[in-house]
Amino acid sequence: ACTALGLAPWGAVMVGDDERDIASALAAGAVAVLADWGYSEDAGDDGWGAQYRVGSPSSLAALLGIPTGAAGRRA
Repeated sequence: ACTALGLAPWGAVMVGDDERDIASALAAGAVAVLADWGYSEDAGDDGWGAQYRVGSPSSLAALLGIPTGAAGRRA
């Protein structure tokens, strides 16, 4: 996907809730974020090696610097 968009993988963030998602992100050189509200129950303490681990959509938004709530909505 990065190649198709003309982006370098190390400038991308991949969010996933499965071991395959995290492994794919790491193999591509992207930043791997484990979404702890999906299938990640089996991720263990290491989160399959993800650089970041978030427990909710709002914590993902905070990690990415995306405003949430009414202030973050577009008209």
